[in-house]
Amino acid sequence: MYLGGFFVLLSAITYASYLVGSGWLIPKFGVVKFTAYAMLVSCVCVFIHFSFMGETDLFNLPWQVYGFGLLIAVFATVIPSFLVSASIKMISSSNFAIVAGVGPISTIVLASFFLGERLTLLQFFGAFLVIVGIVITSLKQAKNKKM
Repeated sequence: MYLGGFFVLLSAITYASYLVGSGWLIPKFGVVKFTAYAMLVSCVCVFIHFSFMGETDLFNLPWQVYGFGLLIAVFATVIPSFLVSASIKMISSSNFAIVAGVGPISTIVLASFFLGERLTLLQFFGAFLVIVGIVITSLKQAKNKKM
């Protein structure tokens, strides 16, 4: 349990570093080049991880696995990654982080609606905290822009 929590924390720190770094790297490299570099680094990390942890032979799977893998790669990874980078360039990394805060809440609602998952009081409380954090951050940014 603690190891899983540690990995979630590490993931959050890594993603926050990506958002902060992308704010000044995207104007320097451009959206396409920055996103391509980020995705290449991610691919290398996945291949390194699989080489240590993988127990499946990747070359003996049914063709449907490769087809779905290609669709997931393009529509759930490549296209969204370029859209995120373009959004960061247009609205800044701090504003994008605020907008991205809605993601976990929408995931909870969609999982309840489409998958029939039960929402717990703890999930409602977590969603409430995310909304409060977004509102506070947005109000602070609006106040700073007026000054």
